[in-house]
Amino acid sequence: MDHDVDLLAQRVEKHRAKLDEEVTLLGMTEQRVAAAESDRQSAEREAQRLEVRAKEAKRDARRLASEAKRAQVRLEATDSDHAQAVKEAKSRGKTVAKRQRKLAEAEGAHAAAAAEAGSAAAAPTTKQPTQQPAKKATTARKRSTATPRTRTTKASTRSSSTARKAT
Repeated sequence: MDHDVDLLAQRVEKHRAKLDEEVTLLGMTEQRVAAAESDRQSAEREAQRLEVRAKEAKRDARRLASEAKRAQVRLEATDSDHAQAVKEAKSRGKTVAKRQRKLAEAEGAHAAAAAEAGSAAAAPTTKQPTQQPAKKATTARKRSTATPRTRTTKASTRSSSTARKAT
């Protein structure tokens, strides 16, 4: 029986050694599990953070794309407006030059008429003073026929025909 007790004691020792080894391995595995869990949580937080940043980046990209479209529309509108303004400025410049020429012609005609009226008033006349306004009307008619009309618009046609009817 001693022999059985010794064998049983050896078996107990053998199982105790294996148990100790397994307990050590279990402890190391639990440490690895805890470290892996910590790494998993850290990776999960990082993944969520990056997901949020990716969504923000997409939203910013959409916002920037729409802002770029609006800026492009504004650019096209300002280009169009600039081209129209240049065209209008050119047209208005021509109109101003034309008006300046007409003003110079009118001032010249007025000065000539004033000089003629001044010389007529200075010359001794035997006619009655009531006939002088008729002479001014004649001068106005001469002025209107002496000035060449080059405009062909309705406004110029009306003004020239009205001037002829009045005289």
